[in-house]
Amino acid sequence: MSFREDDCRVREANARENLAVLRHIAITRLKQDRAKLGIKTKRLKAGWSDSHLGELHFQPPKPIRKNPH
Repeated sequence: MSFREDDCRVREANARENLAVLRHIAITRLKQDRAKLGIKTKRLKAGWSDSHLGELHFQPPKPIRKNPH
């Protein structure tokens, strides 16, 4: 509930689904940030600083590690 989804006033089904996808992408990018901060704090920091937002947006994604079996 990092983005206050319950307060969202979007009523059309497609818009709700589209916003859910965008929120999922945003949370994934915030989780990939290496700073030892909570999701809410990282989101606020990105909102306050355009340079930090750019770093989050343009940093290369972490590789997915697969467990060897």
